Amino acid sequence: MGNMFVKMPTVSELRNAKPTIVNPSVQEPKTFFNIPLRTLVLVLLALFAIMEIVGLAQSIPYAGSNGIFWFFIAFDLFGLALDVLGFFAVYRLIPEYMIVYGWALMALLVVNVIRFITWAVLGSFVGASVTLILQVLFTFSMVGCMYSLRAYALSCRGIAI
Repeated sequence: MGNMFVKMPTVSELRNAKPTIVNPSVQEPKTFFNIPLRTLVLVLLALFAIMEIVGLAQSIPYAGSNGIFWFFIAFDLFGLALDVLGFFAVYRLIPEYMIVYGWALMALLVVNVIRFITWAVLGSFVGASVTLILQVLFTFSMVGCMYSLRAYALSCRGIAI
């Protein structure tokens, strides 16, 4: 199967993806505060969805004056849909969907860099910088957590990485 964060699953693999049944003999990954990683990721996904809604609310008033904000609004709505996919993938432990969500986060990071440039040009450099820093931290930490949870789900299935 290989490293699935390098190779996207095929359509048939996504169509046939099934939730993982938790195996009690496999230890669930935990954070350094001894919080289950899966619970922490679900909370972070909910917080990220709130950030997406705030970004959407920021873009809507400017949509009439500048056409690029329609691009941001479309990607904010797409990001919210992907957050639902990510939440579902983590909640049900579906490794194939976790991979798709990880790749989508990397693609949305490119959109957020474009948003940073736009907000910086419009005069809100500090706010744009803080938002971009939070997005970068979230994206890379979430991809790392997805990698860990993917390994956990595959080991519950009896597949070694």
